Amino acid sequence: MSCLIYQSPGRIRVRLSTLKAAIPNELLVELRNLQGVRSVLSSDLTGSIVIYYDRNIRCSSSLLRIFRRYGLLQNVIGFPNRSALAIVPKEKPASLFAVVNHFLRKALK
Repeated sequence: MSCLIYQSPGRIRVRLSTLKAAIPNELLVELRNLQGVRSVLSSDLTGSIVIYYDRNIRCSSSLLRIFRRYGLLQNVIGFPNRSALAIVPKEKPASLFAVVNHFLRKALK
């Protein structure tokens, strides 16, 4: 099963190969009824669901619970966000030690 998750402020896109031609309507209804969700778009062709939500309301844990209830995203502990990508060094480090050192310094700020 391939799984891709993209998140930006106010938007989460989940693409699962297992959802191709089989997105449960009940899943979409449950996502739409979640507080803070503005709209839910889906594509059976690509197996993707795009959820637009109010930026001021944090609903990612509720979204994860709903996906897990349908047997999807079982091993996902949280949706990634763009700030998580900011800890990747811009230039190629000299060694693995340099990578770990850089990561720890950024993470412990």
